[in-house]
Amino acid sequence: MNSRTKEHRQSCWSVLAALAPLSLSRRLIGATFLAVLSACGGGSGGGASLWQQAATKYQCDDGLTSLDFGDAQSKVVSARMIAAGAPVSAVQLTPAATAAAPVDMCLVKIIVGPGNPGSADDPATSAGIGIEVLLPAKSAWNHRYIGMGNLVYAGGAAHQDPKKVSTVTSFGMGQVAQGYVISSSDDGHAGPADFSPYYSDWIMKADGKPNTALLEDWAARAPHETAVKTKALIKAYYGKGPEYSYWNGTSTGGREGLMLAQRYPRDFNGIISAVPAINWPSFAPSSVWPQVVMHQDLGGPIPAEKLIAANNASIRACDSDLTGQHDGYISDLSSCRFDPTRDTALLCTSSGGTNSTSACLSLAEARVLDKIWYGPRTDGDAVDPAVDNGWNFPRLSKGQIWYGYNRGTLLHDNPFAFGTGVAGADAFTVGADWMALTMGNPAFGSPAFTNKLGKGEDLWRTLDYAGDQSFAAVIAKSQLRFADLNATDNPDLSEFKKAGGKIIHWHGMADTQIPAGGSVHYYESVLERMGGLPAVQEFYRFYLVPGMGHGLPSDPTVRAPVPGGDTSPLFGANSGLLPILREWVENARAPNDIAAESSPSMGAVRKRLWCAYPRKLRYLGGDPDIAASFACS
Repeated sequence: MNSRTKEHRQSCWSVLAALAPLSLSRRLIGATFLAVLSACGGGSGGGASLWQQAATKYQCDDGLTSLDFGDAQSKVVSARMIAAGAPVSAVQLTPAATAAAPVDMCLVKIIVGPGNPGSADDPATSAGIGIEVLLPAKSAWNHRYIGMGNLVYAGGAAHQDPKKVSTVTSFGMGQVAQGYVISSSDDGHAGPADFSPYYSDWIMKADGKPNTALLEDWAARAPHETAVKTKALIKAYYGKGPEYSYWNGTSTGGREGLMLAQRYPRDFNGIISAVPAINWPSFAPSSVWPQVVMHQDLGGPIPAEKLIAANNASIRACDSDLTGQHDGYISDLSSCRFDPTRDTALLCTSSGGTNSTSACLSLAEARVLDKIWYGPRTDGDAVDPAVDNGWNFPRLSKGQIWYGYNRGTLLHDNPFAFGTGVAGADAFTVGADWMALTMGNPAFGSPAFTNKLGKGEDLWRTLDYAGDQSFAAVIAKSQLRFADLNATDNPDLSEFKKAGGKIIHWHGMADTQIPAGGSVHYYESVLERMGGLPAVQEFYRFYLVPGMGHGLPSDPTVRAPVPGGDTSPLFGANSGLLPILREWVENARAPNDIAAESSPSMGAVRKRLWCAYPRKLRYLGGDPDIAASFACS
């Protein structure tokens, strides 16, 4: 291009830049504008991209607050540019920490009503769904968008604070550095702190009834509205919408991903659903089953040292089935039938065993562990694991209410169970507080649960195995009242498949919060509904992952192989799955058996495979730490 042509182009685009806002504001392109566009070479070659730049009137400033979403309930609250290297107040799982922005990025806050009006001191009050978006510089955008799923009950004030980046969004800043737009929401309620995932006072109104408006936001509306509003913002800011949209969800976020596929099948092209909290009306109250059993049969919790000893014994009994050597975790739950009532090395001498330490189990404690591992039953009886170990698909066994926490799962209070083990000193607050909602009585909840009718008093301890106040009766009531709200178990994914969507779903076999059996149960139901394995695998692959707990390794010493080797909490393994999902969505290269490796921080790197369900890992021989020694079959 000679200097005269260059000067002509620069002059043209200066005129276009001035005319574009006027033309856009009138929702038409006048003859003068078209003439200048044509003279500048618009519509061909580089002119199209220059036209796009001229037509994008929004910058990262207060001007974005004028963006019209087309409804009176939605608005941009704030927008500010954060320069690369500038400090970012990122709310993490631990107290707020200051991080450096990886690249120039625009932080935008959006609110979507109507929420739930009420007094400021009522936790059931909400102004609406708080949405947070991070957009890379216009020149750095890769034309793709990632929706970040939330955790537990979500919440947290940071989503509506213009000076802070919330927990979930901060986990995705690495993707912003790769050119992605990312967004997340508070799922429709704030909470008392910047990050309040276990705060549940908002679920119940002052009269004891479910807070339907906010529960619906949390269950499905918030992730959908986040996708819709983020895409509108992207189009306004960059001049065009995303070419591809992806969902990255763990736990509640994993449930949200499958809910999007079920109810809003065109929101995302690809979905990663990790350790999803699906089957909520069954799984959430069932998480209190270990506590109910311990209180009914023993009068209180089993000490942590005994739980640790029993868990280690179950791993030792089953972790060498694959290679003949101890892996440190169980690879095949269907074949693990360890029974502590028959392990003399674990049983106390007073119960016929040989163990005289304080970590020994009484026969009664051993039976309780069998009940916990099996999962809740209508009669509360223990089942001989040699006959039935609770790992039953595609349907639950007769009398089995839901799946238990598998052998090899940490049951005591520990950091790898996010501080609260399901058989720890106190009940899992999520389950206890959901029981309070189900019963319409806050007293059934944990002591942290507060409502104008009263506080949580752990009244779940009064539940037994029979009658109207039995554990089974509460589960049945939860299923009846909330199945349509957030069970997220609809197996009909035909519209998502028709839209061309793809799903990668995985679950750790040693999940400390959400039993992996629920994911298997759902996938089996999809196979039944959608025409069998070949038809389903065209768009949906599921992986049962040995050695992994709730989004992180099952134990501080476990070398759990994951794609890319990143086992950092909650979103680490998903980062290795994102390029695999992109290949499937954008280039039709479907994953089958996925290469995986353990984190170098755990010691010598172990390389194995993730097998697409229902295939299982098979040992061929050789070094058990290299993938070539294995196959899936």
